[in-house]
Amino acid sequence: MTSHDVVAFTRKKLPGIKIGHTGTLDPAASGVLPLCLGKATRISSFLLSGKKAYRGEITLGISTDTLDGEGNITSIQTVPELSVDDIINFLSNYIGEIEQIPPAYSAVQYQGKRLYKWAQEGMPINSPSRKVNIFQLKLVDYFKSDYSRLLIDIECSHGTYIRSLAQNIGEQIGCGAHLSFLVRTKVANFNLKDSVTLERLDNAIAEQSIDDLLYPMDYPLHEMDWLEVINEAIPFLARGNYLFRNQVLGKRNYSADEKLWRIYDQKNNFWGIGHWENTSRGLMFKPEKILR
Repeated sequence: MTSHDVVAFTRKKLPGIKIGHTGTLDPAASGVLPLCLGKATRISSFLLSGKKAYRGEITLGISTDTLDGEGNITSIQTVPELSVDDIINFLSNYIGEIEQIPPAYSAVQYQGKRLYKWAQEGMPINSPSRKVNIFQLKLVDYFKSDYSRLLIDIECSHGTYIRSLAQNIGEQIGCGAHLSFLVRTKVANFNLKDSVTLERLDNAIAEQSIDDLLYPMDYPLHEMDWLEVINEAIPFLARGNYLFRNQVLGKRNYSADEKLWRIYDQKNNFWGIGHWENTSRGLMFKPEKILR
């Protein structure tokens, strides 16, 4: 299934409710795919930019045109003798900020068309490289054979392609490689053990117990700091108006920057997201997404 298939399935089961996902999974991959329902779709972009974690298997010595096990084999090479320390050293080269070129078979847009569309038409495009961050890259296991396999755990920024990483590692070792398995284990603070299958979702909808599967809208935003707005300012907040400093509780030294804040009223109701901004009337708080 594609990520869009998952959304389409859920929309069919919950007609009339707006639904969106928070980051495409390749059809060959599985794992965590948070869905936003109703007004929560308005915060999906903030989940898209969050950290993600994966467990993947890299098969050395075999390269494919899609960089995973779904594609056609483009080369087969002998895998050199490697120790665990050798592999750990290779992996360490990719920790931190790196330049990465998205795979030719991917959903990245190029001149108004997805890259995989260009590739299917026989015109694969090398799109510009982009910077991504690899926060952690650990070797979980190493299986030696004619085509050795590496099992890795990775934590990375939005936009990282694990298939491209597998290709780069294979090229550096000198034998080529492809990503033979991938499961996404975490998106923001949603993890694999708390996820549900589509079958369970289907049963919950049929039994009218879907509320048991839902999280509050602010749940995935808990890495953001929060602030509290006084009762008298709520009508202004509800209309998306700027707020003065004295309409926000607390004695923090706020400053104008790109930092985003969760907004609550004095009854701990979540209202949305905003940031501080310098204006002609001084430092003011600008709501960006109002959800109530």
